Amino acid sequence: MLNALPPDLQSLLHAQERFELIRQRWSRGPARHGADLAYANPYAGPPPEVKEAITSAMQSGRALSLQYTPYGGATIPRRHVAQDLRKKHELPYQWQDVVLTPGAMAGLNIVLRSLVAEGHSRRVLMPIPCWLDYPLYLQQQGLLRVPVGLQEDQHLDLDAIEGALQQDTAAILLSQPGNPTGISYHEQELRALGTLLEQAEARHGHPILLISDECHRDFVEDASVCPSAARFHAHAIMVYSFGKRWFIQGQRIGFVAVSPQMPQREDYRHLLTQLCRAMGFCTPTALMQNALIDLLAVKDDHAWLHQRRKEVTRALQQAGYSCQDPDGTFFLYPQVPAGMTDFSFCEHLAEQGVLVLPSAMFHHQGHVRLSLTDTDAAMNRALPILVQALSQ
Repeated sequence: MLNALPPDLQSLLHAQERFELIRQRWSRGPARHGADLAYANPYAGPPPEVKEAITSAMQSGRALSLQYTPYGGATIPRRHVAQDLRKKHELPYQWQDVVLTPGAMAGLNIVLRSLVAEGHSRRVLMPIPCWLDYPLYLQQQGLLRVPVGLQEDQHLDLDAIEGALQQDTAAILLSQPGNPTGISYHEQELRALGTLLEQAEARHGHPILLISDECHRDFVEDASVCPSAARFHAHAIMVYSFGKRWFIQGQRIGFVAVSPQMPQREDYRHLLTQLCRAMGFCTPTALMQNALIDLLAVKDDHAWLHQRRKEVTRALQQAGYSCQDPDGTFFLYPQVPAGMTDFSFCEHLAEQGVLVLPSAMFHHQGHVRLSLTDTDAAMNRALPILVQALSQ
């Protein structure tokens, strides 16, 4: 008989599997004609320029254009990514600092595996709420997850982080901007976080990685409020997914970028390249690596998303929802009505035709996450249902 997942991993999957049952009922009934505000799948699809770049890469006549590429990715697309990072973050990234991966999930697992030490467990701090699979990956890699709550305004609780830094702390893992909250961590708090980590490194005598998942940074209207966390700590790692930027999430291309300020960064980026092979993640497809060069020139036009975010946030707040003003991402993260749990509210909305994610999936309570990526018509159907649900 084949083995099942261990109970500790099963427990981390429970909320998502419970939600999946709700989604399946929603998709089979008349409610499926409502609105899908669960996962961030842009229903409008990618811009035409994105499809053109991928088509052009497919039709390339160069020899070996669709064949194997080196672990870590081919040199030319890595050069272009490093150049893009230099412009955006004002750090002197070299092409070797960029390790191309099949999306951010692979990148995260490679980085977390690099923290594993022989003979003992190591702790990773994790501001909560967080992206749903961070704890799963930490558990799978044998790392000890240490949840640290955010402040009421969903910014970093620096006192709680300082109290959680111990001798065996290996890293802190956060998303910038936050997923599911949509809140960006500002320069002042990131600078203070960097100072805390440096002080802990001096006390404990070893590096502490700042792992910054920046998959949604392109969807912040004002980039000045969302600086890269990699600017504020020498031992910083950026994880990124291009799929979200161009609305092609299923194509799985991203990278891990090692901070140019990291001591012995040559050794560390070589380790990441080795782990691409050892863990079986390989590289993004040759097609997407070739397309990447043209895709980087595609102009991002997310004005529609910024406008929709503002309009839906105002509508929910005026209806009586407690909902922070997000800086970016596809998401809103309102509290559920009094007397309801996140799952009971999720189930109620699904029966009315609106699919949202319960905050239990983000290891939190009392909220739901709304994705703003369905069509205008679907959003127009969803808002009255959300408003009415608050009064029931």
